[in-house]
Amino acid sequence: MNCKYLGIAAAIVLGLVACQPSDQGREPPSSPPARTGQSTPAEPSALLAVARLFASDQGRDWNAYAALPQIAWTDPAPTEQGPGVYFRQGTVLLRGFTVEDIPNGVPGMEHGTVRRNEGQSTLTLIGSQTDVGTVAISKPFYSDDYAVILRNQLGAAAQFVTIADQCAPAPFDGGAGPGVFFELSIPGRDIVYARASQQDGGKYTAGFTVFELTRNKPSNAITELGCKRAKDRMG
Repeated sequence: MNCKYLGIAAAIVLGLVACQPSDQGREPPSSPPARTGQSTPAEPSALLAVARLFASDQGRDWNAYAALPQIAWTDPAPTEQGPGVYFRQGTVLLRGFTVEDIPNGVPGMEHGTVRRNEGQSTLTLIGSQTDVGTVAISKPFYSDDYAVILRNQLGAAAQFVTIADQCAPAPFDGGAGPGVFFELSIPGRDIVYARASQQDGGKYTAGFTVFELTRNKPSNAITELGCKRAKDRMG
């Protein structure tokens, strides 16, 4: 993953997100509370469910994501948004947030806010016509506590470590906080990587906090963004 690819993907993702009203017609599915006396484990969070699939042997298959109950799809199928680049979007709910006034993303006289959970986020699958290569989750508002957000989603089911931080903003970023790269380890799955950043969504939004999942170690992006690597901090 390099900055050029990140720039193309992020520009299209945020363009699509910013053009959608914040009070989208379909609310992300939420898990019903477990009945007293039942020992059924709680449904995994949307981010954990997606990360588990992404890190599995089926993670490149577009159709595999259609079966995840945590996603409310807004696109009926992947669509080509650039030469050979396909996207499919849906809505998910990140845990640990409350109801806030969220800009509706509508320009002109209809611009305003809607009351909804700040964790209601846009999930975007990015890849070729046959393979899913990247997953991006865009939450409204800039948040600096990336690790806290990840922990709320992953619980004890996965571990993550910071491999680089203090990353300079890329050209398509807009938040005040520096970017961070994490390594995610999910039992029984391959290692995946997450880039957390604050990205501008235009004048009619409040910006977004974005988590991008990739399979290859983002060494080039870490270098190009001038990040401080964890091993350098310990040296």
